[in-house]
Amino acid sequence: MQFPKLSIMIIACTVMFMGCGVYNEKHENVETIVTTNPRLLDVSGTQETGYRYTFKSGLVCNRPAYYTKYIKTGGAVSIKSLFEVKGDFESDWKKTSQANPKLEELQSVFFDVCFEHGNGLIDEATYKERSVKYDRIRQKILEQGLSVDPDRDIRFEARLVSAKFYQLRDKRKGEFVWKFEPTLNDPTKAINVFLGLTVLHDEAKVSRKDTSDKSCEEVLSCLSYKYWDMQTDPIIIRGGPPSNGSEASWVTEIPNDITVVRLYWEFYQREADLGNKCSIATRNPKGGIPSLEVTSPSGSKPDGVCYYSKDKKIIKVVL
Repeated sequence: MQFPKLSIMIIACTVMFMGCGVYNEKHENVETIVTTNPRLLDVSGTQETGYRYTFKSGLVCNRPAYYTKYIKTGGAVSIKSLFEVKGDFESDWKKTSQANPKLEELQSVFFDVCFEHGNGLIDEATYKERSVKYDRIRQKILEQGLSVDPDRDIRFEARLVSAKFYQLRDKRKGEFVWKFEPTLNDPTKAINVFLGLTVLHDEAKVSRKDTSDKSCEEVLSCLSYKYWDMQTDPIIIRGGPPSNGSEASWVTEIPNDITVVRLYWEFYQREADLGNKCSIATRNPKGGIPSLEVTSPSGSKPDGVCYYSKDKKIIKVVL
């Protein structure tokens, strides 16, 4: 994915797994999907980047770009069966593991789970139960080993695990917690998350054209944002298992009249391919993510990419 304002190509890993559901391949026109499905609020994205389905309930489901490739594989079929059975998880997993399931298959199947919930086909209790099972399946896949090259590619996921709101006298505050989870199965390797951006928007003011990644200097919908400069004190994630990652939180004020917010985040790992590093080239004068570049241990600037994990979520403000 090429960003015109950045000095290099940046590869995005869209990994907000807690949103997903059954995708109808006949719906190629996203405008048609919104007008024919009364539960949907918006659909955005492309076939190359994947699609994001936002329901009027606030639920967000992410259809991965590789959904069609993996949803009918043997591993995906086995995972779907594991979601639906209510027996002993460990015993059922032994049967599922024979298909050697991949994370891509898990993410594709969970898209179906989420989409079914958004359309009212499964209730809230079932969705939460399958969300918990998703985490258990993911950990099992990590334990049996990933095909990810430890010296290449994205090595972590930044996942929102908590959003809470508080009323303190005349001020309202929101607390958001992210879990940074490793995606490589090698405890001798570490991931350094050295840069990030979190932006909170008033959902009522977000334009039809997505501006979630813009700072308060750039869009009117922005309520607050944080530029995470962690170059000297990065979030360190050890490959797992046994490591299951690290957490980071952000507390910010929210006006009392705001009822629904949109939270956007993106976090960058320092590690580039083949022992190279991602570093800041030039600062962004408006407070957003700066221009980045890849540097080698010798100081040269080889061709390469900086890897990041990003996502967004619409949240109802409930005290």
